[in-house]
Amino acid sequence: MPLNAWYAIPTVTAVKTADTNLVVQTEPPPLWEALCKRFIKGVLPKTRFTKCLQFLKKSMRKIKRFKITSRSREILNRLMRELPLLRRAGFQSQPEVSAFVMDIFKQIDPGVVYEFNQDAHWELDDQNILHKEMFSACAVTLGDKLTPFLQALPNDDKRTAAVTVILEFLKTAILFVADLIKEQAQKEECETLDLQFVYLPPFGAAGAPKMLRESIRLEKTVAQKALPTILPHLKAEKIDVSLTKEGSLLPPYTAVFFVPWQKAKKRGKK
Repeated sequence: MPLNAWYAIPTVTAVKTADTNLVVQTEPPPLWEALCKRFIKGVLPKTRFTKCLQFLKKSMRKIKRFKITSRSREILNRLMRELPLLRRAGFQSQPEVSAFVMDIFKQIDPGVVYEFNQDAHWELDDQNILHKEMFSACAVTLGDKLTPFLQALPNDDKRTAAVTVILEFLKTAILFVADLIKEQAQKEECETLDLQFVYLPPFGAAGAPKMLRESIRLEKTVAQKALPTILPHLKAEKIDVSLTKEGSLLPPYTAVFFVPWQKAKKRGKK
């Protein structure tokens, strides 16, 4: 792997902002760079350099719980466009719907694991090889508290309304992580391309956000074969994500996707 590929793996820290949300921030990886420079200059022996890189690569895998903003007004406006559904669900007023959105928000416990990869060849089976030149692989979940919340709702229409809200929160979590990766790519004089989804939860009768409905997805059979390779690679169990025998993910509201990188195009002189 080229040395610039090692540099492309950022350190991630969490800081508390004024609104009490935990926000993950990326910072340059000075320790990686320092090790590489010492090795190139001949100061650091190859065996010691290799061990240091192996340790650092393991420690640089991102395992984070994070918070997202509720976007309560935006999601409320989105849900209020589904008036027939809301009436069937038993809602009587807008404040009641607003409280419902915030009740769901309190149940989410977002987590993410993501890792930069370069020139990866993942053998899925005898006939399928997943090859990506430069990308970040990501798994994002909203946690396991949503399932009992949905099960406790009194009717299917209220559950459909709830899933509509949950998918909006999933979209927010995905975009949050994608923006982090985009910022890091820019620091490495790269740019990110459209997300490529390996797995999204079933939408059912819920109104999914346009970003999820019209997303780029791996071909279904390839995606099913890719998940058993991607999840262990990411150590998705660190955020309690697992693959069922049926090919779905637990917790149910989890997404797995790639963020492709490419070298930024140089602008011509004016």
